[in-house]
Amino acid sequence: MNDAGSLLLAIGVIGLTTYGTRVLPFLLGARGDALSRWIEGSPVLKALGPSLIAALAAVTVGPDAVKAIEAGRLLPYGVGAAVTVGVLIWRKDLGTAVLAGIVAYGGVFAVVGG
Repeated sequence: MNDAGSLLLAIGVIGLTTYGTRVLPFLLGARGDALSRWIEGSPVLKALGPSLIAALAAVTVGPDAVKAIEAGRLLPYGVGAAVTVGVLIWRKDLGTAVLAGIVAYGGVFAVVGG
């Protein structure tokens, strides 16, 4: 297959996968309870969501963190991580914790640089 064909195939697969993940909850409708019970009964599926979030975080933050480690400038990462964990323990809300960690990281980065 040529490069253009491979690219179009990849775009098609990504598009169908994205569409499927968006429309599946609506198609299940009232049967959503059955899906929830199925996920709760499977330790693999139960761990899938947090595992994907951790993988995305590692891929996104990893390269910059390695550069910061090599340059000895870890303060923004440390403060951001500490604030994230602290807010998560305090509020028990992942969204708020991540937002607070991002703001803390950005603030420290703006003041001391990264």
